[in-house]
Amino acid sequence: MFRTGRTTVSASWELLGTWYVDVEDAPTPEAADQLVCDMARQLAEATGRQALHYRITD
Repeated sequence: MFRTGRTTVSASWELLGTWYVDVEDAPTPEAADQLVCDMARQLAEATGRQALHYRITD
């Protein structure tokens, strides 16, 4: 878990090869998407494997 401004981001391993990321109190849905997109890019760079993100809303 980490915070950036008022936004809290937490990530957890759910299924083999699948991460669940929760973004709370982002200023906009687009800002939340950008945070997760940046995380996916960094994971891909670190692992050498493609990382994709899908938005799931409640």
